[in-house]
Amino acid sequence: MAGPRRSDTTESTPPLSRAWRGRGITVGICDYAPNRLMPAHAHDTLGISVVLRGQVEETAGRRTELAGAASAVIKPAGTVHANRFGPRGARLLAVELAPERAAGLLDMHGCLEQWRWLRIMRAVGVASRALLELSSLATPPDETVENLAVELIAALDDDANDVHGIPPAWLRRVRDRLEEEFAAPCRVREMASDAGVHPVYLARRFRHHYGLSVIDYLRAVRVRAAVRALADAGRPLADVAFTAGFADQSHLTRVMRSATGLTPRHYRELARPA
Repeated sequence: MAGPRRSDTTESTPPLSRAWRGRGITVGICDYAPNRLMPAHAHDTLGISVVLRGQVEETAGRRTELAGAASAVIKPAGTVHANRFGPRGARLLAVELAPERAAGLLDMHGCLEQWRWLRIMRAVGVASRALLELSSLATPPDETVENLAVELIAALDDDANDVHGIPPAWLRRVRDRLEEEFAAPCRVREMASDAGVHPVYLARRFRHHYGLSVIDYLRAVRVRAAVRALADAGRPLADVAFTAGFADQSHLTRVMRSATGLTPRHYRELARPA
């Protein structure tokens, strides 16, 4: 799926399980073996990948990102990067755009101009629903493949532009607490008291800097935790729901369907190894 490789080893070639191709656009499912290493390489295409299952460590330049399910990476053409996959492997949805197809999008979407990883839910919803649609078609029309790429870029652009300015230290601590204690009950009043600010001020500043209310952000963190746990096919859905902070399996199903368009069972089917 990738353009000409800039590496002397075939390990830099993504292992496609299935692919759909349009004019200058390729969408594929890539399954990576546990602990696989991919040495530094680059592609001649703009790449967008969404992690559906497992863990990916990626290094570009002096930066290294460790990403799990419900994360996405944007790689402009020519980005030199190396990868290490987790002990249980990984499954990614990968979109590659040839330079001539990416050119117009680059003019409009600043989020595509630099390598970055995003922790997202909107884009994983687009990717998951698209996989269901593509999988149901023997030969999808060219416009179906193109529309997926456009919708995915739009979702990433929204997520990339949600953060406004550098949050103050007290607000970053509130966000970190939500990330670490997501399964516990959340009371904005108590979090504001611990931070030494008024609850309304906390709510206003949080939405300004992170693009979501405190409760919506916590809900996204819980769905992300559930998505990661769903890769374990043997784990009961009720247990996944409880450990991710949901009241029960029905609660998880309602929230996850709203966030991604999929039920936990559907997502588990998409994320399981080939």
